[in-house]
Amino acid sequence: MSLQSLEMRLEFLEQEVNALRRLLAAGALGETQAERAERVWRQSRADQVALNQITEEVFAKVGWTGPPDGLEQLRRMMLACGVRPEACEFSREILAMREE
Repeated sequence: MSLQSLEMRLEFLEQEVNALRRLLAAGALGETQAERAERVWRQSRADQVALNQITEEVFAKVGWTGPPDGLEQLRRMMLACGVRPEACEFSREILAMREE
């Protein structure tokens, strides 16, 4: 196991412990299923708003304005980025992943 994967697992565990601490602090461990469902729903809505804001900021930084308007525009964008249609790079990668 690599050091990077251990660090990722440790970070995940730390996040889980922090989440449990928040539940204990909020008294959420003694709640009913309906109360828990309502709390999770409220939290997910708040998280989605924050996620949308972060996504918009990232897209603005990289200059992405949205999906292409059609297949022809997508092809032009791919060619502008150096993707060669005749290279079949995507298909090759998919096949390589299947062989693993």
